[in-house]
Amino acid sequence: GCNEHWKFCFFRLHKPCERYNPRKRNEHWKFCFFRLHKPYERNNSRRRNKYWKFCFFRLHKPCERYNPESVTSIGGGAFDCSVTIYGYSGSNAEKYAESNGNVFVAIDTVELTSISINSMPGKATYYIGDSLDTSGLTLKLTYSDGSTETVSSGFETSGFSSETAGTKTVTVSYGGKTTSFTVTVNEPEPDIDENAPQIVLESKKVTKGKEFTVTVTVKNNPGFAYLELTPTYSSELTLVGVENGELISDFSQGNQYIWGADNDVTDDGLLMTFTFTTADSIEPGKYEVGFTVRGCVNYDEQNVDISVVNGEIEILDITYGDLDGDGYVSVKDSKLFIKYLLNTVTDDDINMLNADIDSDGVISTKDSKALMKMLLTE
Repeated sequence: GCNEHWKFCFFRLHKPCERYNPRKRNEHWKFCFFRLHKPYERNNSRRRNKYWKFCFFRLHKPCERYNPESVTSIGGGAFDCSVTIYGYSGSNAEKYAESNGNVFVAIDTVELTSISINSMPGKATYYIGDSLDTSGLTLKLTYSDGSTETVSSGFETSGFSSETAGTKTVTVSYGGKTTSFTVTVNEPEPDIDENAPQIVLESKKVTKGKEFTVTVTVKNNPGFAYLELTPTYSSELTLVGVENGELISDFSQGNQYIWGADNDVTDDGLLMTFTFTTADSIEPGKYEVGFTVRGCVNYDEQNVDISVVNGEIEILDITYGDLDGDGYVSVKDSKLFIKYLLNTVTDDDINMLNADIDSDGVISTKDSKALMKMLLTE
């Protein structure tokens, strides 16, 4: 008489060494022997093809049962309460479920059941006449067996039109399923006069997963004593910090950024600096950083027209030192670097972005030394 409980004895085992399983057994039975009240009623041989009466009686969590093809008979009362039974179409498991009022789920095939937005595109604001940019868009796929995966390609979009301004719903289709997201289309901005007052955000190329800064400067300043801005940037960028510049010392930060002075400030210069970071999983592409002007007035309380030049952050998929592009940094890359410096290979033979290890825009011996240092410290 066995009197102990078998905890999780079939639950996701990689090596089910303590259980005798039928020869055709090829799937796990979720909770199928979890804390049996009478475990001595279990006797599974190599030719096991039947569930005995009460063989799942008084299970602690009798919520789901998976049934292999080898099971040809299920005894009456095998399950003492309502359960969801997973099995093959036309099998005895399906017949048992129909006869006893149980929910039956076929496991013959795995089908795509739904899709959802996993990460939004980097660009969410457009102007009349722009084309849709789905860079950064990824989908989460959910299947009938409960498994999921993430994809960044293979989908189609519809519903986007930039002929008129407003909020637009973009429908995404994949595998016969659909989901959607919204973007904003604005009226075209007038051409910015180079001599007009501007708030300019820095544009740059950065490596995914790395921290980076974006400077904000005032150009052609006509003079203002009060400035209120609301930051706008892609949700794929994570704001780490904000540092005020030297232009105006009185600065407060909340949902809006506010600067104030006792007199008109007329100098050009650094208004502030953003610090951002990104996840390693971010999709390479272009992401905007900008502002909405909430208010700009001078000391005499007159409105000051000032435009915003948004910054464009291009996320690059770079593995510094991986000159041959095989996904690894190795001695082969160092040898290839030497050949490049000796002009025995050309720009087309190496990954130029990965070769510029110090990010100064020039491929030189400094980068080669940095690569050697990387290899020595691994």
